[in-house]
Amino acid sequence: MESRSHFIEIDLLRGGGTVWPVAVRPPGDYYVAVSRAERRPKVELYSWTLRDALPSVSIPLKAGTPDVILSLRDAFNSVYEDSRYGRSLYSISLSPKLSAEDQLWVHPLLQQPAGSHPN
Repeated sequence: MESRSHFIEIDLLRGGGTVWPVAVRPPGDYYVAVSRAERRPKVELYSWTLRDALPSVSIPLKAGTPDVILSLRDAFNSVYEDSRYGRSLYSISLSPKLSAEDQLWVHPLLQQPAGSHPN
């Protein structure tokens, strides 16, 4: 990528591929890649699993300006509440399916009233 712009990719999809090769990708289900123009080809990769709280990510701005910290947790919660996703049905099957361990972990959470989960 030959650009003076920074590139941020937020991958919240559970299925499909990613542009980051397995050899450089830390273990996890979800990823954020921060490619700073002045540091290319190096990339900062953040990763987390379904069971982890959404992380905060350093977002670069223009040269000489400190990074902004983006709380993915706060951003997700804001969109979730504003869009009333808590009123959606959660009885449909997921694709791709969760692992057996993740199914056991998530089942009690889905039994709680909407908005009561701490993450």
